[in-house]
Amino acid sequence: MNILEFRKELADALKSRNFSKLDDTGARKGAVLIILYPEGDDVNIIFTLRSQNVPTHKGEISFPGGGYEPWDSDLIDTALRETHEEIDLEVHRKQVLGRLDDYSTSASKFVVAPFVTFLDTKPEVRPDSFEVAEILHVPLSTLLAPGVPEEGIIMSRSGELKVLIYRYKEYKIWGATQKMLSGFLEIIKEFKSIKGH
Repeated sequence: MNILEFRKELADALKSRNFSKLDDTGARKGAVLIILYPEGDDVNIIFTLRSQNVPTHKGEISFPGGGYEPWDSDLIDTALRETHEEIDLEVHRKQVLGRLDDYSTSASKFVVAPFVTFLDTKPEVRPDSFEVAEILHVPLSTLLAPGVPEEGIIMSRSGELKVLIYRYKEYKIWGATQKMLSGFLEIIKEFKSIKGH
């Protein structure tokens, strides 16, 4: 993959697209940050494994992020603040390339705005021990492989759920995170830097 070409294509695509906004009446607003960085000839995305201490989505894979607070100036501020709190990573507003469509979470009743950043190098990150059990660095090539995502079964409070799953090692990415990830991957699949890979 041509990393410089990929980064330019990503910035251009996010700058030019119109994102769809969901009605968040009666829902809690939230934001996440999709963090990319180069790793050799590939690009990695950072995910968190949520701890068993958090009130919702315990033990699930997610992007760093969380709920909007009254002192946040906007949802970008929410995504950056929560990223700093969860994985001790400071990302500046000018490093945010753009945003994706809003997504809703069924269990926790959030409407989530995903923002995207591409960092120059692998960042030093450290999980907040209360909120985050582990930080995952997942190669883009794994997520773009043929046959991915696959259909799988997840055990939820309401019983068995048939869902789409991205697998990485022993981890399963599903739910709202899977939907956001799929939306992001649909945008980049047409990039020349990906097709030429």
